[in-house]
Amino acid sequence: MAEETSETTAKLSTENPSESVVEDTGETVSIEERPSIDRYKDDYDLRVEKLLAEYEAEKKR
Repeated sequence: MAEETSETTAKLSTENPSESVVEDTGETVSIEERPSIDRYKDDYDLRVEKLLAEYEAEKKR
């Protein structure tokens, strides 16, 4: 029974380590270069408002 366990463990522990490795490109991005979370929130709010307006207009027809 101990042999079965060790065989199973050996099979489960063989993973390709490169799948979970993140490469560091060495590039740094300043805060100014990254999009602001506020911009994403504003875009989202505008999309929601547009969809709600379309829904309300469709509902009134």
